[in-house]
Amino acid sequence: MESLNQLLAAGRFKEASEQATKRLAQKPGDTEALIALARVAVSSGENEKAEQWLTRADPSGKSNDPEVLLARATLAMRRQQWNKAWEFYRPLVETPTPRVEALYGLGIALCALGEPLKACAALDDAMQLAPTHPDIRYELGRAYMLYGNQVEAGYHFIRGLRLNPKDERGYHAVAYLASGRGKRRSARRVLELGLKQVPGSKLLRDALQSLTSAPSAKDTPEAREQRAVFEQASEMVKGLRTREALELMNAAYKRGMRATVWLKLLEAEACERQKSPDFAGALRAYEEALALDPKDWVAHNNMALFLLRQKGPDALSRAIKALEQAHDCAPQEPEPVLNLAISYAKDKQKEKAQELARRLVDNLPAQHPFLPAAQALLGNGAPRPSLWKVKSSKSK
Repeated sequence: MESLNQLLAAGRFKEASEQATKRLAQKPGDTEALIALARVAVSSGENEKAEQWLTRADPSGKSNDPEVLLARATLAMRRQQWNKAWEFYRPLVETPTPRVEALYGLGIALCALGEPLKACAALDDAMQLAPTHPDIRYELGRAYMLYGNQVEAGYHFIRGLRLNPKDERGYHAVAYLASGRGKRRSARRVLELGLKQVPGSKLLRDALQSLTSAPSAKDTPEAREQRAVFEQASEMVKGLRTREALELMNAAYKRGMRATVWLKLLEAEACERQKSPDFAGALRAYEEALALDPKDWVAHNNMALFLLRQKGPDALSRAIKALEQAHDCAPQEPEPVLNLAISYAKDKQKEKAQELARRLVDNLPAQHPFLPAAQALLGNGAPRPSLWKVKSSKSK
């Protein structure tokens, strides 16, 4: 007979519930059965019932039993109590052999708490333990997207879709990244492919409609050359051939091809991702992108994320200024709104942060990758957990 944990891990909640109920009839204090029933209740959204089962399993509420901690963490996640979830997960990941469920949950909680880089570390470790789990890939991509690393984000979203071609969230995220980099045709193809896999997806249908109604890009000989250089250089940056990408773009400029905002943003990304990062070169490229089009929200947004990654003494105030400009340029775009809300929260401007977060929660579709972070700002005001580190390897 399979154990309760095996049944739960396989998603066979009905069987787990039946087996646990039988065991409780024979032994009312069976802790494992009580915890199993709590986890079944959480999975079906019965939070109060889950709390009752956990109280029976752990009357004092102070148990260090890993199964109790995991169940309490899962319940806290369901209630969007991110700080509590973090507290329950922490002892589970500080062991020599952390469990994948704990690393995965911790990564989601850290994302919601506005700590995407720490979330990347936790989720990367979860991925090493369960490389074929599509949800881990999706959440890792979402963490990288919130951190501003679009290349890594896209990589993990695509890997997640290969593992689960029916995940509408993955198609939406890949299309969002492609559109944000000026690749509207690629974004359209991704959304159309997603709708073939998930025909009833309102998330994908609305995204495709929005993309189709936007003005088309110019189709001149120079525009085609710019797109070709951008595509080729993008592939080089993805493969960490950053020097080659920079040389390709510079050679095109010398031939007389004019720079675009997208090329300058890619240039900034290539400078930052070099083995010895050229931060001055990256900042210069961002400034040149903004000189080309001061109204481009993506340029303001990406420069702000770059400034936050540098963590200088005035990085937060400069990032907030850039994000306010991004928001002014495109108030309908969710990404600068979320980034500005998170930055306001970091700057202890709670009312401004929550006002923007409320707008996102009221308007974003249920599966949108930015929704959990916006909900966390409303529920917790983006509190900061103390420093926590995990070893993280980058094998893929």
